Amino acid sequence: MKKVILLLTIAIQLISSCTTSKLPSTTNTLEGTWQLNYITGPRIAFDGLYPENKPTITFDLKENRVSGNNSCNDYSGSLIVKGNQINFKDSKMIATLMACQGQGEQVFMSTLGKINTYSISEDGKILNFIMGDIAMMRFEKITTDTHNSKNATDWKGTYKGITPCADCEGIATEVILNNDQTYIIKTKYIGKDNEKVFKEK
Repeated sequence: MKKVILLLTIAIQLISSCTTSKLPSTTNTLEGTWQLNYITGPRIAFDGLYPENKPTITFDLKENRVSGNNSCNDYSGSLIVKGNQINFKDSKMIATLMACQGQGEQVFMSTLGKINTYSISEDGKILNFIMGDIAMMRFEKITTDTHNSKNATDWKGTYKGITPCADCEGIATEVILNNDQTYIIKTKYIGKDNEKVFKEK
């Protein structure tokens, strides 16, 4: 009897361990921030649509929210997702109203409204947004060490240096980069009789 109980216990442990190993990987989740690297439809090349900032999308599964930047304006709305089905059309998106050049913003938002399903690669690094059976948008997962000109947090500060000058001892330059994306550049021609400081904002 003891042998039977022991065998049953071992069998239950084996079954539970097999079941656990088949659970989906936590890397295959929408959670986190993704950056667009492909969008279908427009005749303009991708880098032409987004010459400076590529659109991003962030999923907060705890708060059931979606947000991001469409290359110019920030947007946010409720997250409507069930299985691999996703709905941006009814998510009541709101966005900031900064004036934008080009068509990138409109292309991104209008394409987003057409998406009805999504898929994530096995390694959890690529997110595809699909309309019917056509992959319309592709995103790459942004890790914490990914920087670009928009999201980098370590560029603000004061930078100083001296560059060569044809008719003076050198040009002393000071660049101040502020957190609100403003800047001040101060230049002074060293060795001139009147070492006037030129300032640009």
